[in-house]
Amino acid sequence: MGGRLRMLQGLLVQEGFQVGRLHVATLMKRMGIEALYRKPNTSKPAPGHKIYPYLLRKLPITRPNQVIDGAMNAEMFELYIETQLGLTLRAGDVIILDNLSSHKSYAAAAALRGIGAWFLFLQPHSPDLVRGSARSGLKAATGSFPGHPSPPWKWHSPS
Repeated sequence: MGGRLRMLQGLLVQEGFQVGRLHVATLMKRMGIEALYRKPNTSKPAPGHKIYPYLLRKLPITRPNQVIDGAMNAEMFELYIETQLGLTLRAGDVIILDNLSSHKSYAAAAALRGIGAWFLFLQPHSPDLVRGSARSGLKAATGSFPGHPSPPWKWHSPS
């Protein structure tokens, strides 16, 4: 819009008015006049870009630190284990973790062991996680399906 303001300012100067382009912009705003040109439509997604759902829409936020605004690092993961997940776990519960480096925190592992929970790490690329059939791998690991291939994670016992 800067070029159009300079053009309008130049026309007003030719007519004998001494105005700057910022004053022209202020006057246009007051009068409700805007330049006619194609503006970027930032509310429409670009073709081919995936739209991710807002996962917190129906989640009542009732406690401090229930939602983390920002990147997950080891310190934030340990805080999450201590203040959120640890409060809901019981001895014998199983937590399946991916290979995010912050999940491999010694303090978080100690907190989970202290509760008596089992935690499993998936291999760097686990087709079971991608296809959503990790349950079949878990049954294979627990012996429900004899002869089934070994699970795609490492076991960490609560001891």
